[in-house]
Amino acid sequence: MKQGNTLIHTVQNDITKIDTVTAIVNAANKSLLGGGGVDGAIHRAAGKGLLAECRSLKGCEEGKAKITGAYNLPCQYVIHTVGPRWHGGKYNEADILANCYRNSLHLAVEHGIRSVAFPSISTGIYSYPLHQAATIAVNSVSKFVYENPDSLDEIVWVLFDAKTKEAYDKALNELDKSLIEQMRNSSVRKKRLAFCKQYIPVLQMIEDEPCLKQVCRKYAPYNPNNKESGVITFLYDHFMKDAYAADMVIHNYMEIYHGIIRKTQNDDFSESYLSTLTSEQILGIIAFRFRQDHHNPGILVCGTVAEGEMLVLLKMYAAKEKMDIEDGL
Repeated sequence: MKQGNTLIHTVQNDITKIDTVTAIVNAANKSLLGGGGVDGAIHRAAGKGLLAECRSLKGCEEGKAKITGAYNLPCQYVIHTVGPRWHGGKYNEADILANCYRNSLHLAVEHGIRSVAFPSISTGIYSYPLHQAATIAVNSVSKFVYENPDSLDEIVWVLFDAKTKEAYDKALNELDKSLIEQMRNSSVRKKRLAFCKQYIPVLQMIEDEPCLKQVCRKYAPYNPNNKESGVITFLYDHFMKDAYAADMVIHNYMEIYHGIIRKTQNDDFSESYLSTLTSEQILGIIAFRFRQDHHNPGILVCGTVAEGEMLVLLKMYAAKEKMDIEDGL
């Protein structure tokens, strides 16, 4: 997957043979003097020079990270981090594991390293449950990339077996779907804010001008003798269409609306009552008013707009969403 300009992915391979990144990460123990699994493999491949430099570092605490040269490895640096041993999740194992990734990437950025390869930290002899570890890993990396845009070109997990790769691929796919949904929600929120910005001033003008309120009140459904004014034409030509374009008319509005009615036994939505509702519930009321007008043409204008209800609803929705109508997007 791509997050910003950073490629985040997995490969099945031996991390000691990866020659496409600047730094590899070693899942080390506290001594930093080598051990089993990935740690031992990295020390054997790097040679005695790595061990000598690690001795000078005087160990490393869980969740922390330290950096050395790579010696005989086909990269330039090794970042050593100490993952947590699994004790049932009761000893901050998740936070420690997240810190392993965060602190490793901080070190990489500090040293101008733009490509990093990770192993699956703590899922070997430290017994961290694989799928939990993979989820923490990809989310921690994603958060770091979000907070440090354009700092890294590539982050790759180099995984020794198919089962481990499958777990990390699943976690990455779930993350990718989540990021897409967040982007979609952000886009919808911006469209709704733009709608509020456009129409709150229009509705406020109608509220402040008695003559315009009177025009709206006189607009009767199916009245062939009623001559539409400019404001009526504007509301009908733009207001409704823009509401649909901005996703103000949500699909579950009837369920939300009737749920509110069942609780209150009426549809008299005062400002004080609206302030107790969620933004989604207020959106349900707004959507109901728009849809109601499809069955009773003119009701929206001569009732909801003329009486100021739509203005109150949009203002309350904007406030609930912390949308600053004055300062813009």
